Amino acid sequence: MTLERIIQFRTLHNRFMQMLGIRVLEVEEGYAKCEMPVQEDFYNPNGSVHGGVIFTLADCVGGYAAATYGMRCTTLDANISYLKPAIGSKVLYGEAKEVKRGRTVLVFDVYVTDDTGLLIAKSTVTYYNLGVPIPETEEEEDNLKEKREKNAAQGRAAQQAE
Repeated sequence: MTLERIIQFRTLHNRFMQMLGIRVLEVEEGYAKCEMPVQEDFYNPNGSVHGGVIFTLADCVGGYAAATYGMRCTTLDANISYLKPAIGSKVLYGEAKEVKRGRTVLVFDVYVTDDTGLLIAKSTVTYYNLGVPIPETEEEEDNLKEKREKNAAQGRAAQQAE
């Protein structure tokens, strides 16, 4: 499994991340760095970037770092400390560094900075290894997509039957 394939898979299947404009800058085993251009819609009534947007960046970059081992993961727990408001920032950067890698639990510290280098937030995110490898080929990916769609259709049919 290559890091390029992991980036390709995660980027293609994370439409929310795409909508926010989050891009991967660097990835290596147990580490990731992403950037997110600040959009006008990201501001809260106080004129700073909304905490939920900052948290999303932290979770996305941590998820990339967790996936560098070739397995699909999901967020198990997360906390964030907002240290400075992101006012007038043009770009936010998230950098995830591995703290612990266990068989099923992975922990990352994530630092969110702005384009001036100001530390905006610090987060610790814990991921659970689902034990499902990231598909190595597009054919494997297509098979997974078909299976997901079939399961979703079965779930909708079961709900309608109730």
